[in-house]
Amino acid sequence: MSAVSPSAEPGMPMNAVGTATESSMLMTSLRALWARQAERIEISEEDLEAVRENLLQMLPPEVLSPFSADPHRTEKIRAAIHELLRQEVVDLPPSPQMVEALYRLVAGLGPLEGLIRDKNISEIIVEAPGSILVERDGMMYPTGLRFASPQEAVEITQRLVILMGKRISRAEPIVSFNLPDGSRLTATIPPASLGGPTLSIRRFRERRFSLQDWVRLGSMSPEMADYLDRAIAANCNMLIAGSVSTGKTTLLETLLSQLRPGRDGSVRSVVIIEDTHELRPTYPHVRQLV
Repeated sequence: MSAVSPSAEPGMPMNAVGTATESSMLMTSLRALWARQAERIEISEEDLEAVRENLLQMLPPEVLSPFSADPHRTEKIRAAIHELLRQEVVDLPPSPQMVEALYRLVAGLGPLEGLIRDKNISEIIVEAPGSILVERDGMMYPTGLRFASPQEAVEITQRLVILMGKRISRAEPIVSFNLPDGSRLTATIPPASLGGPTLSIRRFRERRFSLQDWVRLGSMSPEMADYLDRAIAANCNMLIAGSVSTGKTTLLETLLSQLRPGRDGSVRSVVIIEDTHELRPTYPHVRQLV
């Protein structure tokens, strides 16, 4: 399969002249036109599946992931779709309208698009009735967003899962896995969830916290930080408990970072057992099991 260049827009001349602003405005107008035309295009399930399977081979998970940090993700996916049409992998015309229709069916995420791009959101939850919640700064808020129909909710949930090379169906209605950036996706569809599909996307935490950070943020006193540091050094048993999104995993990760070799150079071998992989210890002598 030939390489795909993300720089060219399918259906656009390579030598287009104009300022960046004019080009952006033109492309926005064209996209709106193609989107309206794409809504009237019918594509068979067989052709759609062929496009999906080929995209999984052409593009790495880091690009296909909805949480991709690649600023050219959308362009790369559209360019790959255009290349598949040009190579006649499926019997569909390589028109801009067809590229747009296939992109929306393969990678479009409806009301979730903007939420996924918002890095201030730590979790996205789709409840069974179709309402969408987000977590910011440890608090859950309704977004006021909804899917157009229960069927759209099912299709977008399936789309998210399929983009990562996974499967969800009535025979296997529950799926849970890590995205390439470390975020965690858990989804269910009927018959596992009676009221409709449910979805949880727990975003990967980019920042690590030291004990000094907890003190600076007012989450613990200097005396508490010193006590925890001494307790780690003394091999004390600890139990960390709390409700959802209170910082249990973040605190445990902080405490693991306090592990240091003894004065005589001795080290401790640590075994971590998780039901869902979340911890990212910096201590070198660790075995992680899931």
